[in-house]
Amino acid sequence: MNKIFVRKNITSFSILLFITLFGLMVYIKPTCVFNKDGTMRQFGIGYRNKTVIPIWLIVIIMAYMSYLFLLILNTYTQF
Repeated sequence: MNKIFVRKNITSFSILLFITLFGLMVYIKPTCVFNKDGTMRQFGIGYRNKTVIPIWLIVIIMAYMSYLFLLILNTYTQF
């Protein structure tokens, strides 16, 4: 793709990357976020069916990292 096109649409590309990563996470269903029956774990400590890594924290970090990844990729690569 053209570097100028990516630079002008970096927000759209980062949203697309985020949706792809989130869909992949929901498809894989990691045990730190989901129960064995596929439901999301409750936030908390002290019980086996609770997690200290809530889904909202993962979503915020994933969104930030997808935008940052594309920003760095756009800055330091030669197309």
